[in-house]
Amino acid sequence: MGIKILKGDDFIEGKINGGILVNEMAVKALGLKDAIGETTEFGPVVGVIPDINMYSLHEAVGPMIIGLNPSMCSDVAE
Repeated sequence: MGIKILKGDDFIEGKINGGILVNEMAVKALGLKDAIGETTEFGPVVGVIPDINMYSLHEAVGPMIIGLNPSMCSDVAE
């Protein structure tokens, strides 16, 4: 998606499977200290991204968690 990683890693095929990316608001909401490597109920944190607005610019940016579950991903065949 082109989102800059502030801290940690992005999802890298063969390296990180099942971790989560969190935005800065989620770090605060979850009470994480270092964030990277900390385990949450959603999985281990592998990266922190900036607070980006995924909805209307009239709404405040909230906590965001992005997860990758490789078993739910597949290649699209033509």
